[in-house]
Amino acid sequence: MLRKEDNVKKRLLLIFTIITSVILLAACSQIENKISKDEAGRLVIEERSGKIGKVEITSIEIKNNKYIIEWKNEENLEKGIDEVDKNGNVKMIDAQIE
Repeated sequence: MLRKEDNVKKRLLLIFTIITSVILLAACSQIENKISKDEAGRLVIEERSGKIGKVEITSIEIKNNKYIIEWKNEENLEKGIDEVDKNGNVKMIDAQIE
């Protein structure tokens, strides 16, 4: 008798774990569902544009559910890497003046 009850408890625990995992995975939305690559690029251009020159995006990739965007401004010899999260927050990772 105890073995059948233990078996039922194990099955219920397994079902609960699977359902919880599916819900958690669905709740962790991908960045592409919140903000597009183009939008992320525009945010970086707005953030890095100054009085001298235009900012140009050289690459965009996704790492750890964030856009990693490389940019350059040839007129003021500046370049850098920014990170954009799914809320549109821009964070500088690296910047250089040549």
